[in-house]
Amino acid sequence: MDVFADGDGFRKTALALLMHLVPTFFVVLILVLSWRKDWIGGIVYTILGILYIVFTWGKFHWSAYALISGPLFLSGFLFLVSWHLNKNNVPG
Repeated sequence: MDVFADGDGFRKTALALLMHLVPTFFVVLILVLSWRKDWIGGIVYTILGILYIVFTWGKFHWSAYALISGPLFLSGFLFLVSWHLNKNNVPG
C-alpha cells in the first residue's frame, strides 16, 4: 500500500506496484510448475524459505521470519509429502 501513498502519477505508481509484485509473480510461477511436478515445489519453496532467512538474518524480529518463511516451508513440506505419496502410489 505504500505505493499509493506517494501521490505520484499513474505511470510511476503502476511501475512501482509492478516492481512490488515481482516476488508474488515468482511464487505463483513456481506454484504453476509444481502443480504437476510436486518435487519442484517442495525443493524451491524450501530453498526460498532458507534464502529469506539467510539474507535478512538479524534485521527483523523472529515473528517476521515465521510469517514470511513459515508458509514457504509449509508449502515445501506439503509438496514433498504429496510427491512422496504419489511416488509410492499411496491412495489419498
